[in-house]
Amino acid sequence: TTGVFAISRNPLYLGGALLLLGIALAFNLLWAVLAVALATIICRYALIAPEERYLAARFGTAYAEYRATVRRWLGRR
Repeated sequence: TTGVFAISRNPLYLGGALLLLGIALAFNLLWAVLAVALATIICRYALIAPEERYLAARFGTAYAEYRATVRRWLGRR
């Protein structure tokens, strides 16, 4: 709830996606931009969703309050 976790519930995934997107755009690689988009979607369902279920079970109300305040990717509610 402080630092980067105050603006994103998944700052490592977000940072990695933005880094790869920046490289793809810098080298004008449309296929890489599409690959980053696809990887981000896969990451959302294959990694983040199970992790969020685990965190909800582990931390209960505290995690529910955090989810209500901080968006998955970027920004506060």
